[in-house]
Amino acid sequence: MAQYQVSATVNYCLKYAVCSQWSRLSNFGLYPSIPPSRLFQSITLMTLLSLSLLAQADDITDHTQQLRQQSQQAITAQQQAIIDAATPDSSSSTSPTVDSEHDGKLPTSQQPEQISPETALFMAINHHDWHLLRQLIDAYSQLTTADPDMTLFARAALLAGEGQVKEAIKQYQRLLANQPQFVRARLDLARLYYKDELISEAKAEFESLKTQNTLPNAVIRNIDAYLTAINDKQSLNGTVSLGMGQAFNINESSETSTCLFDLPNGDCGYLRSTPDAINSAAVNYELTANKDWQVSKHHGINANVLGYGTGYLDKEAHDSEDTTINASVGYRYHDFDTQLSIAPMYEYHHENQQKQYDANGIRIAINQNLGNSSIGKWLNRPLRGSLSAEYKDFNYVEDYASNDGKQLSLFGS
Repeated sequence: MAQYQVSATVNYCLKYAVCSQWSRLSNFGLYPSIPPSRLFQSITLMTLLSLSLLAQADDITDHTQQLRQQSQQAITAQQQAIIDAATPDSSSSTSPTVDSEHDGKLPTSQQPEQISPETALFMAINHHDWHLLRQLIDAYSQLTTADPDMTLFARAALLAGEGQVKEAIKQYQRLLANQPQFVRARLDLARLYYKDELISEAKAEFESLKTQNTLPNAVIRNIDAYLTAINDKQSLNGTVSLGMGQAFNINESSETSTCLFDLPNGDCGYLRSTPDAINSAAVNYELTANKDWQVSKHHGINANVLGYGTGYLDKEAHDSEDTTINASVGYRYHDFDTQLSIAPMYEYHHENQQKQYDANGIRIAINQNLGNSSIGKWLNRPLRGSLSAEYKDFNYVEDYASNDGKQLSLFGS
């Protein structure tokens, strides 16, 4: 008879400490406006192909991959929520106005009965109306009074809005070479640096912008939110998940009795019985820790440690407790379109109150933005694809040495 378990799980974010939306510890970077439900969104449905040779650890490999993906989604959602909480909707009355996000270097004159072409461009940009902006740019560029820098600014904003981040960055850099005091363009460039994972460059731009004395409060709050998210990215991040429940028949006993022979009087001469089923309160736990170091531009180093397992409160069930730890440190490349990591890794599994195996290996993973692909444009929505491969060489303890072997697993979503 198989074992089964009834449990309830509570998830929290981990930032040097466990946190929830009801507490704020400024030294630990915890934010009450970010509910745990946003940090642990549904995990992307994965299609799995696992090719194994000798080693019997498929379930652990699947769990490790799922936990790694869940943790990354939680950390990314936390950082995005910090920015979203301080970014007013473009249509709201509290949204930064056209005049509040630039310094007047470019023309923004407005007549009583009609707005200027430049103001129309700013309004389309602020409201993220990219279709209208494209039309306005075409019309504006035909005017004899058109300002080349204004055209350049509008085209850069359009490229950014359409997801062409790298080209947009080049256009903003060209513009700022001509107009170094154009604050709105510098703010947009800083945001794009962050979006393109140029974290050091984004931080330098945002900190420089904070020295401006003419920025409205809404823009200052937005800059502070980005700087907070940047500090979060550069810090140790992690997650913890705890599940409490009741486990039944942990020892998988059939709870049957068999009489090996009968006595002449009809009684059983020798009754052989399987052990009673062991039931116990159970604790399921998952912990992750992640740290990124930006070395140069998009290149850096990533360290990741995750662990999970099950513990039982009943002493009779302690032999069935298990723990798995997986650690990796390696190269990572990260920009708006591509995330690539190549890292040696080590895995340790403890069960039945003893080490069962350890494994050395390597993990290669790539996550690609497909939003500008044909299918992405057809769906008209953000789209990403990922593929990862893990190779492990398992070394079991003597009692389980027959399970030694190599394993190659491929995951895609």
